[in-house]
Amino acid sequence: PDRVSEVQQAMPDEPDRAARVEPLRRRLLGARASLDTGRFVEASERLGPLGDEIAALDFPPLTAEYEVEHGRLLARIDRWEQATATLQRGFFGATALRDDELALRAAIWLAELEGAQRQREEQAELWADQAQALLERGGGRLQLPEQASDLADTVSWNAYLAGDFAAARTEAARGLALLDDAGLAAPSRRLALLL
Repeated sequence: PDRVSEVQQAMPDEPDRAARVEPLRRRLLGARASLDTGRFVEASERLGPLGDEIAALDFPPLTAEYEVEHGRLLARIDRWEQATATLQRGFFGATALRDDELALRAAIWLAELEGAQRQREEQAELWADQAQALLERGGGRLQLPEQASDLADTVSWNAYLAGDFAAARTEAARGLALLDDAGLAAPSRRLALLL
């Protein structure tokens, strides 16, 4: 599979395992919704029991999705070292599956963690470069303006924290332009006020 939508629809060949994938995936999506809406305690309560069940199922597409969501949660509750390791596992799992969209989400989060939280500029740049490469792979076949804008926002914020205000403004403007070009709203962009 080349796209996350194809990976998400992948099912194990064994009927017993296949019957267990869909309910786990629905529960994972529920946990993601909690995480996306800032309900971190609820997200933690939902993700906690899922980890063991997904590991026992041993289905790589679902495992990669879980690792990325769990890593995002760990980042949100300031467990940065664990978040980094978990997101990296999700990134490498998604990469092995050719799930560029999931790998992209992980790489953007890793760029954020390494730059803004862990103050490791070189690592942040490496993850941002990896995310950009995923966006450009195959002649830019991943048409994901929101994720491209998220990447620009992350690079902008990391530049701002490093004191490179010109680069911060440039990336913030680029991220907002991506959203404008796609006709999408610009929710909570950190540096939009610098423009």
